[in-house]
Amino acid sequence: MRMVVGGVVALLCAACATTGLTPSLPPTPTAPFVSWSHRGRPEKRVCVLPFADRTGTAGLALHVRQSFAGQLSVKRFHDAELSEIDAQLAALAADWRTQPAQQVGKLLGCDALIYGEVTRAGRWYLSVYSRVFLEGTIRMVDATSGQTLVQHTYTTRFHGGGIPFSPLGVLTSSVLNLRHMGETELVKVVDDLGRHLAAAVPDLPTPGPQTSSQPPLPATPAEHQAPLSDPVVAPPHYRIQVVTCRSSDEARHVARLLRDKGYRPAIAEVHEDGQSRHRVVLGPFASFQEAARVRAELQHTVDFSPIVTRVTARQP
Repeated sequence: MRMVVGGVVALLCAACATTGLTPSLPPTPTAPFVSWSHRGRPEKRVCVLPFADRTGTAGLALHVRQSFAGQLSVKRFHDAELSEIDAQLAALAADWRTQPAQQVGKLLGCDALIYGEVTRAGRWYLSVYSRVFLEGTIRMVDATSGQTLVQHTYTTRFHGGGIPFSPLGVLTSSVLNLRHMGETELVKVVDDLGRHLAAAVPDLPTPGPQTSSQPPLPATPAEHQAPLSDPVVAPPHYRIQVVTCRSSDEARHVARLLRDKGYRPAIAEVHEDGQSRHRVVLGPFASFQEAARVRAELQHTVDFSPIVTRVTARQP
């Protein structure tokens, strides 16, 4: 019995110490990624392929893929719509998973492909304590050479109160059943995994100064509401700020609602007046007109007052 108690305490301490943390530093690009990012056209189109699932949990891989794609969209890549990717892959005579990256990339018109997989999911119950874990892997591949540019695995762990389901108060489950998870719990673990996997993908280098006979534009803040007369330029680009939430849980809930309606939101943490805020954003968009169209559509879909913002520098 002493050994059992000791093991339980050790697991509790390990779980508390490994609760998901937001990365504070950008990832260091690999040499292949640096070479790829500087080769060919500066605009790089990245396609997030359907995620595989080893857990046997229906719908889980789709949720993680949507979360990952939403978080990746705040970077400088030209990302492809998931529905567009799926439709093109479905038109293939053979299974796309058995095809070389070069062939899939040519079909989709992408400079890089991202393969993803949900590798583990489960829940531990230890007396009144419960721990949920979710693990995923992504691999970014050069669609021209087939070379791996980025590969990363991350495990999300959250803990909280639970109910014992065995006489000893200990139960392990190898499958995370979505039907038995609360909305907040599901959104939390999926968004945390998607955010950390996306954070492992380096951003493209900041575009250099544009050669033009026109005088340079005056310096502007990193983000402001764009007027209707704003010209279409790239960069800068545009985003839609849907709502700003006080807590990350509220922001994740809003993001989930938007994903259910077919949008691809991301969550950006900002600091204002010494306090943290969580912005739910859509984009980037290449033009103000495109962003304004989506904003008008949003106003008829959700009970928010979104604004279009012009971005001239990378935001946190």
